[in-house]
Amino acid sequence: ASSQSASGQSQSGVSASSASSESSSLSASSGSSVSELSSGSSVSASSASSELSSASSLSSSSSRLLYCPISAAGTGTDAGGGESAWLNPGNVNAADNNPASSEHVSIPSFSNYLRVTGFDFSHIPPDAEISGITITLRRMSSVADAVQDQTIQLTKSGTRVGSNLATGETPWGTSYVNDSHGGSGNLWGTTWTVDEIKTGFGVDIQVMFIDHGTAYVDYVEATVCYLAVAESSSASRVSPASGSSVSAS
Repeated sequence: ASSQSASGQSQSGVSASSASSESSSLSASSGSSVSELSSGSSVSASSASSELSSASSLSSSSSRLLYCPISAAGTGTDAGGGESAWLNPGNVNAADNNPASSEHVSIPSFSNYLRVTGFDFSHIPPDAEISGITITLRRMSSVADAVQDQTIQLTKSGTRVGSNLATGETPWGTSYVNDSHGGSGNLWGTTWTVDEIKTGFGVDIQVMFIDHGTAYVDYVEATVCYLAVAESSSASRVSPASGSSVSAS
């Protein structure tokens, strides 16, 4: 965001310098005019200044950047819906090898839904356009080829919505990996407003046990990408998240 703002300032500086140079050729008398400027037309100094200001304002309002801030989960809860409960579901807010866990009760069987919420995206501007969401979970299994994704689906105020982006039929390994679903242009088969992201946004995670074993989810984070007007005030609102990225739109 800083590099983009710097570029914008440089462009504004060129326009201001040009206007100053042209204004210096005017006579001191009020209402004097300049003929044959770069456009070849005759305009007053005040008119030229007004047009430059208008063009600068239009350029600023039409330029947008893609911001992708990241937030760790606030907490996790066991939302039921399966056969195996999640122990310590609130432990998904830090990558500290102290995971939430669910153990098989039969083969095959399904875990309950691990509902992860409390992501902090309060800094997203109210007029932003949500463009994509990524969910990353740090997960593993106690036994190779015993656990696989069944459901990884976003929630709005506790209700699952849109597409289930579980990979399915890809068993979890016995070492922690960061497993990402979605992307900067993926809205998971639904639409999102800024208010929906700020209140009630979450993800439900369910696994299928295809052999005797325990599923571990140590950490969950969300990345929400959005488009917003590239202004310095906007940039300051969207940059506090560690690991956030910004690119030109």
